[in-house]
Amino acid sequence: MSFELNIVDMYSDILNIYGDIGNLKCIKKRCEWRGIKVNQKSYSLNHDMSFDYEDIDLILIGGGSDRTQSIVSNDLLKQRNDLENYVENEGVILTVCGSYQMFGHEYYDVNGDNVSCLEIFDIKTVSQENRLIGNILIEKIWYDTDFYEVQIIMNTEQIHCKIKTYIVDEEINALSQKILDYVKNDIGFYWEIGEEDSDSCPKIIIESFIKDISGHIVLNASCQLQSIEENAKCNYNCKFPIKTEVGLLYNFAKELPKLNEQEVGICVHLWE
Repeated sequence: MSFELNIVDMYSDILNIYGDIGNLKCIKKRCEWRGIKVNQKSYSLNHDMSFDYEDIDLILIGGGSDRTQSIVSNDLLKQRNDLENYVENEGVILTVCGSYQMFGHEYYDVNGDNVSCLEIFDIKTVSQENRLIGNILIEKIWYDTDFYEVQIIMNTEQIHCKIKTYIVDEEINALSQKILDYVKNDIGFYWEIGEEDSDSCPKIIIESFIKDISGHIVLNASCQLQSIEENAKCNYNCKFPIKTEVGLLYNFAKELPKLNEQEVGICVHLWE
């Protein structure tokens, strides 16, 4: 007797913040080992549904930023009735990371905005100020025509570094390209912005350090900031390692250019 598994992969081109498509690859490989044929169909923004929900065994949706999930949630509303019937008829949906939020009754993002939901699952999620955001978070907090301001948060088990600086498109594009070259071609990189002894444009350095054959990576990060406290100049210096992996670093690099869009609140994460 032969078995087949019909899987619909939804929005993997934009909801793949942790390399979530790896879940599908794992399922397909395990099915291959057991002689189960996998029939895969994909669906994303502005695509017409070309499948019947009654024939679907599994729907897979990965995770993304609040901004991306808000876009996807609005698109999913077009399929709300079909998805609700699918779930009520014991259909299986694998929601990875935060994508389950889109299926709840209420979903408030990091800005406090109420994201439109499918109202299928009996859940409510609210983003908190102190979030588990991983090793590096770059958030755009202000912009002008020629440059913009970002808040950069870098975390390890021992260090928490939070700093604001001004930056231009070319600097972000350079970091993105340097990381991509490092991941693809193993070319070591060094990225530096800002100035020493500056409070408005502090010196920030991110550089490659260690990369092993298993894909584990250690970066070195450092910050130099000067501030005036009680009429005296105070210099702050911090240098520490950041652990990550090839796939996570690659996704981070691909997401970085989004910061150049004319919009406040865009966030890009590098996770451990």
